Amino acid sequence: MYFLSPWFLPALAAIAAPLVLHLLNRRKPRVVPWAAMRFLMAGLSRRSRASLRLKDLWLLLLRMAAVAALVLFFARPMLPGGLTAGGAKDVIIVLDTSLSASQETGSGTAWSHGLTLAKQAVASLGPDDYVRVLLAAGAPRWLTPSAMEATEEGKSQVASLLDSVLPGQGGCRLPNALTEAVLARPAKDGLVRRIAVFTDGQAVALQPDAAAAWAAVRDAAQALPGGCVMEVISPKPEGTPSNLAITRATVSRSQAAPGEVLLFRAHLKNFGPSAMGPVSLRWTVDGAPAGLSTVSSLQQGAEASAEFSRGCPAGSGTSIVKCELEAPRKDVLSGDNTASVLVETTAPVPVLLIDGSMARDARITDTGWIEAALGKADGGGDGEPSAFAVNTRPVSALTREALQSSRVVILANPPELSAAVVGTLEEFVRDGGGLWIMAGEQTHTAGAAFRKAMYRDGRGLSPLQWTAPKGLTENAGTAVKFRVPRADHPVSKFLHDSRRSDAGAVRLFRRFLFDVNVPEETQILLAAEDGAPFLAEKNFGAGRVLVQGAPFNLLWGDWPKHHAFVVLLHEGLWRLASGGLMRWNLSPGEAMAWPLPQFVGGDLVPVKKPDGTTGSARAELRGRRRTAIFADTVEPGMYVFAPGGVDERQARFFVQRSEEESDLRPANVAERESLAMAGGLVFTASPLTEAAGRLTQRHSPAWTLCAALAGAFLCVESLLAAWLLRRRHEPGRGSLTLGGVA
Repeated sequence: MYFLSPWFLPALAAIAAPLVLHLLNRRKPRVVPWAAMRFLMAGLSRRSRASLRLKDLWLLLLRMAAVAALVLFFARPMLPGGLTAGGAKDVIIVLDTSLSASQETGSGTAWSHGLTLAKQAVASLGPDDYVRVLLAAGAPRWLTPSAMEATEEGKSQVASLLDSVLPGQGGCRLPNALTEAVLARPAKDGLVRRIAVFTDGQAVALQPDAAAAWAAVRDAAQALPGGCVMEVISPKPEGTPSNLAITRATVSRSQAAPGEVLLFRAHLKNFGPSAMGPVSLRWTVDGAPAGLSTVSSLQQGAEASAEFSRGCPAGSGTSIVKCELEAPRKDVLSGDNTASVLVETTAPVPVLLIDGSMARDARITDTGWIEAALGKADGGGDGEPSAFAVNTRPVSALTREALQSSRVVILANPPELSAAVVGTLEEFVRDGGGLWIMAGEQTHTAGAAFRKAMYRDGRGLSPLQWTAPKGLTENAGTAVKFRVPRADHPVSKFLHDSRRSDAGAVRLFRRFLFDVNVPEETQILLAAEDGAPFLAEKNFGAGRVLVQGAPFNLLWGDWPKHHAFVVLLHEGLWRLASGGLMRWNLSPGEAMAWPLPQFVGGDLVPVKKPDGTTGSARAELRGRRRTAIFADTVEPGMYVFAPGGVDERQARFFVQRSEEESDLRPANVAERESLAMAGGLVFTASPLTEAAGRLTQRHSPAWTLCAALAGAFLCVESLLAAWLLRRRHEPGRGSLTLGGVA
C-alpha cells in the first residue's frame, strides 16, 4: 500500500486527542464521607460500574478510529490488487524526437538505434494487443490518431509511420510525454497498459530533479484499472560525449534600412569533457556566402562569441542570416552546428518632428541637429538614403490625420498642449506608436499644469514627472556628465562601451529634474553623474514613450558635438518604432503576430511549420488592423504565413533553439535509480519484456472506504454516547454531587 498524499500522514498524531481528553476527565473528585449516602451508593452494583467503564473504553476507541479514518481519507491510500496480467496489452510507443536523439554513436545514431528497437517491439505484439505512437519532443503529439489493432496489417502501418519520423530541433521533457500517455483513453477496458519510451537517455529529457512531476506520473499510472508498466529503453550511460555548439545567433537590431550595417554575433559553448581546438564559422545571407569568422580554442564548459558585420540588402522584407560551424571531428551532434536569425529591411520609418520653437538659431533649436543626424538633406545631412523619413511640422500640425501616417512622434521643446491633443497622442501610442518627449525652455514656460497633464500620476504618457530645471545655459560651471549607460537595454547598450562611444564626454549645462518617485514600469536608461535620471522609458499600451530632461541644442548641453548623439537618436527611434513593428525572432512557445494585408480574408490563416505540417492562425482585430495570431511554436525553425498572393519574405518568422538540447550528458546510474523510485520507471534494454511486466502491481484507491469507515465510526460513537448519557441519568444509576463534592 502507498499514499497519493502522504504529507497528511503526520496528522495521525491527532488520534491521541480523544485519549488525552479522556484522561483529563478521569480526575477523581475529593471524597467526603457522608453517612446518609452509604445506603444510596450501595444501590449501584460493582457490575454496573464495570459495565460503564467498559463502554467508556469503546467510546474512546471509536473516536480514535474516526480520527484515523479521516486522516487516511485525506492521505488517499492505494491498495494492491494483484500483479499485472500477461495477456492482451494496450501498448503506447513514446519516441524521443528531440535534437539530442540525432547524436552519433559507435553504431550509427541514437535515433536509428531507438527506432530499430521500437519496430522490434511493434513486431513482437500479438493480435489481441493494441498499439499507438506518441512523439515526445516539444508538445507531445500523437503520430497515430487512435489505438490500432496489432494485426499484421496494423503493425505494418505503424512501421511505415515510424519510418516517416525524424528527430527535429526541439527539446524533450519526458514527464510531460508520459503524463499524456498515461491519461490517454484506454484502447479497450481491462487491458494492461504498457508504455515503452525510446530515448537517448539525456539527463535534460529525463528530468531527474523533477521528483514531484514524476511522482504525479507514477500515481496516475498506478491508478489505472488494468495496471500500467512504464519502460525506458535507452543506452547505458557512458559519460558525456564531445560536442561544440552554436547556442544562438543574435543581431544588434532586427530591423534596419537598406544598406545599414548591423552587427551579428554567434554564441558558442563547449559542452564536451575536454578542450576544443580553433574552429571557423561560415556566414550566409539568404544562402549566399557572406563572410568568415574564427574562434580560438575553448576549454570544457567555456563560452565564446564570433562577430560579423553586414549591410542590409536593398528592398523590403526579411533576410535569413545563418552561421555554420565547421566542428571538430569529435563533435557527435551536427544539428546544433548552425544558428540563424531573421533581419527585416524596412522602408524609411515615418517620423513626425514637432518643432515647438520653430527657431532658426542652431544654438536655440534642436530641430536642425535632429534632421542632420537622421540624414535629411535639407537639415544638413549628407543626402544618403536614411532609415527615417522626417517630416518637420509646427505644433498646430499635431492632428489625428498627421499621426495616422507616422510611426514615431518627436516633441522637440514642446509648449503647452491642449487636453484634446494629449488625448490624441495617448491614442496614437496606445495603438503601437512611439513618442519622444524632449523637454525644453518652452516646456518650462508651460508650467506645472502641462507637466501634470502629461504624467497624470503615472497613468499618462510621460514615464516621469519633471520639475523645475537646474543649471544655467552655456555655463560650464554648472555642467555635469553622465554615468556609464546601461549595457542591457537596446537604446543605451551602444553607448556603454567607452572604446566605441564618446557618451562619457557629453556635458549638460541645464536640465530638468525628475520626481524621485520612479514608477515600477519605468526604466531609467541614462542618469547624470549625480544620480538624477536624464532619459527614461515606459510602455504605454502597445507603444512606448521616452522622456529626457534636456533638448538637443547647444544652450542646454553639447550633445550635437559628439558621435554619441547620432547613436542615441537612431537607436532611440528604432526602439520607439519597434512598438509597432513585428518581432521576427522568437523563443519556443512565444506567439507570432502578423498584420494581415487587406486582400487576405477569413478568420483562419494557414501557417507552414518547420516539420512540414500546416497549422492555422486565427485572425483578430488589434487596434485598427486585423492580425493573424499563431501560438503553436514549440518546434524551433522557420514558420511562414502562407495565404495566397503573399511574398514569403514578408511573412516568415524564426523560432530559436534552446541550448539545453546541446548538453548531451546522460542520466547517471544514481539518477536512474531515483527515477525508478519516484516515477515507477523500469529501465531495460529489451522493450515489452514479461519480466518488466511482472514488476508492477495493480492498485486501487481506498480513500472512499476510509470516508465510509469514518462516517460509520462517528455514527456508532454518537449512538453509544447518547445511550451512556441516558443510562447515567436513570434513577439509581448515578451518584449525588453537591458543589463538586461527592
